[in-house]
Amino acid sequence: MILGVIIGAACVVIAAALTAMKNRLLARYTRAAGTVTELVRRGRGLAPVVHFKDHQGRPQAWTSPVSTNPPAARVGDAVEILYDPSNPTRAAIDTFFQKHLVSFILALTGAINIIVFGVLTAVL
Repeated sequence: MILGVIIGAACVVIAAALTAMKNRLLARYTRAAGTVTELVRRGRGLAPVVHFKDHQGRPQAWTSPVSTNPPAARVGDAVEILYDPSNPTRAAIDTFFQKHLVSFILALTGAINIIVFGVLTAVL
């Protein structure tokens, strides 16, 4: 039972580290206005394709690695995008879930482990 609590705590710590690393990376990115031009199927969900202009005015297209069902955006939606000025294909829509989905799932899994196994340890 205590192993479940330890694994849960490790998940939460790793999630916090991933979030801090992602925030440091995104701090170097440039913000741009973009438009969702299409939705592409990825697995069971749909991922937005965003067109935007980079800091030099060149048109760029980026497809989100995050797909959802229902889709998080619709064709024609305006979105804020953060992109690496040295490589505009590295980008993220400026929303919590687009930037931190993996960390959120890991932290949630860890918290559930801590609660469930912590209670089981206390009861047994």
